[in-house]
Formats: sequence, C-alpha cells, structure tokens
Amino acid sequence: TTGMGKSNLMKTFSASVMKNGTCGLLLIDPHGEYYDGGSGDLRGLAHSPHADGNLVVYSSRQLPGSHNRLDLSAYEITVADVENVYSFTQAQQEALWHVSSAYRNAWLVNLAKKGIDELIREFPRVHELTLNVLKRRAERILGSGVVHEDAKVSASAGIVSALHSSKVVLVETSGLYGEDEL
Repeated sequence: TTGMGKSNLMKTFSASVMKNGTCGLLLIDPHGEYYDGGSGDLRGLAHSPHADGNLVVYSSRQLPGSHNRLDLSAYEITVADVENVYSFTQAQQEALWHVSSAYRNAWLVNLAKKGIDELIREFPRVHELTLNVLKRRAERILGSGVVHEDAKVSASAGIVSALHSSKVVLVETSGLYGEDEL
C-alpha cells in the first residue's frame, strides 16, 4: 500500500548500485518520483553524489538537468510486443502476423501510414473492419510521441550499452498514458 517505503527502498538500492559501479540496473519510473524526488523537498537519484557518470536517464518528458529523450523506433517493435499491450481477437492476431510477414520490420509504419483502401487491396483475405482496428492501433502507437518512423531514432542501444557499462538506467515514463507507457 501507499506509504510503505517501496520507492525509498528502490532509490536507496539504486544509489547503492551507482556507488558500487559493478553492475547495471534498469529502473522504470511511471510516477516521476525517482529522478528528482517528485514534489516537495524529497530528493531523488539525480541528487546522489554518485549520479555523475553512473546514472543515465531517459524520459518521455522534459526534466531538469541532463537526460536523454526516450525515443523508440517503430522498426524495432514486434507484433509480440504489441500483443502484450493490446487485446486482440484471433482474427486480428492472424491479420497482424500476416501483415508483419509481408512488411517485415516496417509492419507498424506501413499499417499506420497506408490508406485503408490500399491495405484492403494488399490483404484481400483480411476483413476491412479487422484492418481498420489494426490501423487505428498502429496510428495510436506512432502518435504516442515516443515511437518514431525513423529507424535511426532509438534509445534501445544506448540503454543496453549503459547497462553493460554498469550504469543505473532510469527510464522515466510519467509523461505517458496507459498503453503508450507499456
């Protein structure tokens, strides 16, 4: 429950990992409380004496101080990733896999950007309503502000590299909503 000290434990644990510097730690913050402590006079990981050089921050919103923009490429998102976020009927799942096998790693961009008439022509065995649902969800993902059409825009490699370099990586997602965050 609220007030049991979970956030404080995670901040203390993360500060210890930064001080030790022998392993990487990925910390996802959906409430915006770990970076600067949140509201009031609380302190966050940015205030740690070991933050310089040991804390790498990615955020979907503007934060004070040094941080990286949380950006992902649509080309690195798989159908399985999207299935973890949305519920699909069996027909929708089959259509998703059919679209992804045709478009490969550009499936999300093509689904979002192509007109419904073009999609119907390219996938005549998929019902129009199914394509419309998939298209709307693809458009929502690309409209999140975090997922981009540019294959070169991605924080993933930087996050993995920082973890391999024994950094604490804070991914701050408080600027996102529900499905966008997932």
